[in-house]
Amino acid sequence: LRCSTKGVWTMTPLEMVKGALAPLNYPYESLTLMLREFFDTFNASYDPHLWVTLIEEECGEYEAEVIVFHKQDKENILKEVSDIIYVLLGLGVLLESVAMDEQSRWRLAIEKSSVYIKHSVTMFGAASIIMAVYRVHESNMSKLGEDGKPIYRDDGKVLKGPNYKPPYMKDLL
Repeated sequence: LRCSTKGVWTMTPLEMVKGALAPLNYPYESLTLMLREFFDTFNASYDPHLWVTLIEEECGEYEAEVIVFHKQDKENILKEVSDIIYVLLGLGVLLESVAMDEQSRWRLAIEKSSVYIKHSVTMFGAASIIMAVYRVHESNMSKLGEDGKPIYRDDGKVLKGPNYKPPYMKDLL
């Protein structure tokens, strides 16, 4: 916790990330091992603004599945919340070594993620979500290009290569 200019105690971005993941009831450090492997393998960006953008994108995909289209495809919902958790973990890993400037954008993205994680834990259970996150990691590790090197979007996001394999989720429902 830290004291803001108004004398109110607030959570740091890293504390907020850990708080958002708390409903999973799983050791944060164990989850971050996957992201450390992703950072090492793909030389992933340490730009916190990119990771906030990725959280916003994944939250938008979750919203499209659950809120906008009222879809009942639980497999897609499980995948989308796993993607949210994955990029939230990525932000957490880089916040261990990179400072985040004070802005409401990251705060809103983390808070939104927290709501979607809590909702999904009630829908699927924490154990199924943890397994799904591991499968998303396995899938993400298949994103390398034909030459074995990462493919990047202009802003640094790692893109799917030709050998990408989507995660299988049906047995977790």
